[in-house]
Amino acid sequence: MTVRMQRRAFLLGLGLSASAALLSACTGTVQAPGQKPAAPADSKPAESKPAAAQPAGQPAAQTPAQGSGTKKVVTFWGRTQFLPESNAWIAESVRMAAAESGFDVKIDMFSNDDHLQKEVVAMEAKQIPDVTMTTSAALWYQNGFSIEVADVYDEVGKAGGGWFEAPEKFSLMNGKRIGVPLNVEPWLLHLRKDVFAEAGLTVPFKSWDEMIDGFKKVTKGPMYGFGGQMSNPDAGGNVLCAMLAHGGRLFDKESKPAIDTPKNVAGFKAYTDMYTTHKVMPPGVLQWDASGNNKAWLSGQVAAISNTGSTVLSMRKDDQNMLKNSVFTPWPGAQGNPPVTTADGFMLVINKGPNVEESKRIIAKILSKERYPGNLEAAGSYWFSALKTHAEIDFFTKDEWNKQIQQEVIPHALAPFSDGGRNPILDDLGVAAWGDALQMVGAQGKSPEEAVKYLAQKAKEAEEKFTKKP
Repeated sequence: MTVRMQRRAFLLGLGLSASAALLSACTGTVQAPGQKPAAPADSKPAESKPAAAQPAGQPAAQTPAQGSGTKKVVTFWGRTQFLPESNAWIAESVRMAAAESGFDVKIDMFSNDDHLQKEVVAMEAKQIPDVTMTTSAALWYQNGFSIEVADVYDEVGKAGGGWFEAPEKFSLMNGKRIGVPLNVEPWLLHLRKDVFAEAGLTVPFKSWDEMIDGFKKVTKGPMYGFGGQMSNPDAGGNVLCAMLAHGGRLFDKESKPAIDTPKNVAGFKAYTDMYTTHKVMPPGVLQWDASGNNKAWLSGQVAAISNTGSTVLSMRKDDQNMLKNSVFTPWPGAQGNPPVTTADGFMLVINKGPNVEESKRIIAKILSKERYPGNLEAAGSYWFSALKTHAEIDFFTKDEWNKQIQQEVIPHALAPFSDGGRNPILDDLGVAAWGDALQMVGAQGKSPEEAVKYLAQKAKEAEEKFTKKP
């Protein structure tokens, strides 16, 4: 805790903020059926160590990367996912771009737990990579490191049949195209149809009230109706979904915070009531980390969770029977609102420096028609296509569960910063504010109204920080 607070204070002093990853990480190696073979052994990602990144606006260090000391060296930072095949596929795409265009690359792959810290430290030190695969694009752009990429975004989009709405929106900030979407990762409401059937219920649920009633009916003995964190991890795919399901929004169309509203309070209360009033959440949710809901679901402790495709992949490998008894849906709407969930994804960001054109070639190769479909398959049910053409590959149309997610969930997905564009205020809230607000209700006995006012105050502080002129 002390380390986190020291880091937090330092970031505030610099006007920077760490971004809480929207996506929950899952450990273990799993493989989706029908995926392409892994890249050759000699294309495996580099060791997870700090890259010799270039100072902002200065030439890259000319250190050998592919056996040559005379070529440009372009630095690429990626994130290791729990599917090694996906990591290898991305790294191989980067190397192919370099080989085709006559430059060298230095590839560093960091875990989801390490990558954010590496990025923040790089910004503080002004020692930055040329390209980074990130969930913190707003921070790179807000703090003056990254460039607009409308040209490569348009080029890739045209070749891929156009972008889906979610990535089209989540790659914008203040009307500027700040990154090129790599994937779409929707949050899914996972429902155990066998457990609910035993209670005489059919899923999916048609309304919020019907869902809560169902959770109550299956909460017996060791089984709980819903496993959702009452802590900071995964807040963007849990309590935020509840707020959106009640018609709430965090921002208006001008990206100004609009948090302390009756609809947001109603959604926050409906979520926390599952713990405080209805008792359909396990007691341990106050301390859960990002893997808490994964573990509760896979161990059969809960009848429902909201998570990304990481659990789908785990069931494919380890529990086919549970997968067959699972239904994936958006969250049902409340008070007449439509079903909803949140969806975001990684973006590829290009930073200022001498290697911009080479960086664009790397991105174009990763998202090219000959490489991108293979990476989607290697990433399994965790990634969905940001480009329309590649959503029609067999992997998304002939697989029962991928098809269900593509057709039933993604059409209801909203970007987490709705109704405005991407902004660092949301990233700032993700550092600790969501968890603090949930703890206020779950552990301290305060009201949902007080917790939402706290969130609104933290958003106001972030807005002032990010709009403050040097």
